[in-house]
Amino acid sequence: MEEDKNLIINKRTFDISFYEMELEFNNSEVLEFLQKNSMVKDRMLTTYFEGSRVLENEKLPNLKNHICDHLYYFIKNVLNKEKYILLESWFQAYTKNSYHPLHIHGIEENKWSLIYYIQVSADSALTNIYSPGYPYIPENKKIIQPKKDKLVLFPSYFPHEVELNKDNDRIILSANFQVF
Repeated sequence: MEEDKNLIINKRTFDISFYEMELEFNNSEVLEFLQKNSMVKDRMLTTYFEGSRVLENEKLPNLKNHICDHLYYFIKNVLNKEKYILLESWFQAYTKNSYHPLHIHGIEENKWSLIYYIQVSADSALTNIYSPGYPYIPENKKIIQPKKDKLVLFPSYFPHEVELNKDNDRIILSANFQVF
């Protein structure tokens, strides 16, 4: 894969950084898949695709290849590593007034998380990513404005949350991966 000219590296927000990539991908196959497959409500008022390894679904090879190509570029050229494994992946579809409270995805140093915005509108909720130690140390946060095809990567131990959503259009893919 050639150099990704869309890679935005922001090293000023936190000592250990998060990364954003603005990509292009035709999500029609993914949206069709979501319409045909069941979603279940959870306690945070968002919906999830049933299963925690959605990128392994045989009906989504283009999405998996798209995400994995960019992950490999990031891991090789930013983290200076050679290998990674996808641990979990899932969809979240937000409805009006849904949210996702403050949480982390792990504490391991070599575990990373991603958010890939599949469908959003101008009223889709913001994602806030905080510096490690929040809320016990002074707040330092990065506000992520949802944008279709934006890929956000950050260490799994960064606390993050999704604010109150104001539309029925917000659909994301989330995943965790480990680097070696």
